[in-house]
Amino acid sequence: HGRLQRIEAGVDGLERLFDLLRDDGLIHPAVHRGSAERDGGDRAAGDERGAANARRTHHLYGNGAQARPAQLPGRIGRKRGEVTLTHTGRQLARIPIDVRLGRMVIEAAKTGSPNLLAQVLVVVAFLSLQDPRERPDDKREDADRIHNRYADETSDFLTALNIWDRVFQADGDPSNNALRRICKTEYFSWLRMRQWKDLVSQLRQMCKELKFKVGDPLPASRPGLEIRQLPLNQQAAHSLCCAWDADGIHKSMLAGLLSMMGMQVVREPKASDFAGLTGSARARAMKRAQKQSKNDYQGARGTRFALFPASAVAKKTPSWVMSTELVETSRLWARYSAAIDPAWAEPLAKLRAMSLGTYLSCSIADAIFCFVSSEMTPF
Repeated sequence: HGRLQRIEAGVDGLERLFDLLRDDGLIHPAVHRGSAERDGGDRAAGDERGAANARRTHHLYGNGAQARPAQLPGRIGRKRGEVTLTHTGRQLARIPIDVRLGRMVIEAAKTGSPNLLAQVLVVVAFLSLQDPRERPDDKREDADRIHNRYADETSDFLTALNIWDRVFQADGDPSNNALRRICKTEYFSWLRMRQWKDLVSQLRQMCKELKFKVGDPLPASRPGLEIRQLPLNQQAAHSLCCAWDADGIHKSMLAGLLSMMGMQVVREPKASDFAGLTGSARARAMKRAQKQSKNDYQGARGTRFALFPASAVAKKTPSWVMSTELVETSRLWARYSAAIDPAWAEPLAKLRAMSLGTYLSCSIADAIFCFVSSEMTPF
């Protein structure tokens, strides 16, 4: 009996994995009625077809009993079935980075220009490594002021591109000694900056092997030379922000972050919340609560999070955001975020949203919200 329970759990796990892969468009399901039966219960077996074409085939064998009803439309049942990787899945198998980041690269290559792909590669490499910005304990304010020159208040990803353009492009590719001087002056880690540059080069080479056209990560415009040559203490906040194809970059990134969307939920503070306070203490508490009330987001699977205070996006608190990471300390914080238009999710999640909308008898817009709020999180 115990063995049958373990096999049952294994089959459930495989079915859930197949659902996730199929719903993200990475596999083609083909369910067949099998004549083979296995005595004693269900059994799951995998049959790998070879790494040469990155094709994977799995078989689920039933015990002759009727498959249980699907919890959502298109669920793979207990009958014998076959699952194969799609073209996108085979491409992801060749990209040696996190699957979410790899999905961003593929989307940029498919829908964007060569320059857009190059910009997404810079962001993907940045997210794959430790943040190169440093904040020494004795010079935190100075480091924050210098880093704030690059901060884009709509996107932490564009902030990374601003840093890249200033260090590696605006004034030419620096030598190792010049890069060391820049890093020392602007509180960057020299080693992490080198790793960032090397990883971008490796990703560009990988894209060429996949027959993707890669351009140059050039902005539409950048701050003039007269601004870049000012002393650091005279350069204002956001003064080194460039003009990028923000919508194109964020749409490509959203392809890998559909489950990391968040909708702003505003709860106005009530007077009863400050009943025990008077005078200046009450005024300060009300001001703090008013600010915090806007920094509250509802994410997938019922999570509630806030934008990390160090993020430039936290000052604007947009209505919809996407984030790459959730970290829990005093509360659940979203790091590396950007403001987005929720309508961008519709073409990216269209097939699943249409199926879910039909199943729930609701609109596509409502289905998308159900999609990003459900337990079934896509890759």
